[in-house]
Amino acid sequence: MFLLWHACCVCVFIRYSYDEAEGILAEQVEAAKAKVAEYTADLAFLRDQITTTEVNIARTYNYDILLRKQKAEEEQENAEIQKE
Repeated sequence: MFLLWHACCVCVFIRYSYDEAEGILAEQVEAAKAKVAEYTADLAFLRDQITTTEVNIARTYNYDILLRKQKAEEEQENAEIQKE
């Protein structure tokens, strides 16, 4: 007989035969491997989304710098025209 600990809501030990315990543990291992694969795919997707977001933020920042530079040049040209 083997005792397996089940941690649902209450800590419980349940008695199983060797074959039953081995089967339950094998199922749990397979379920855990499937979850690891799922979480790995989710993590790869999130990394891709983070990279895309960082690139978009950089492009937006660079565009803002370009607009400010153009505005400063226009203001400088207008100031030179008003001096004449």
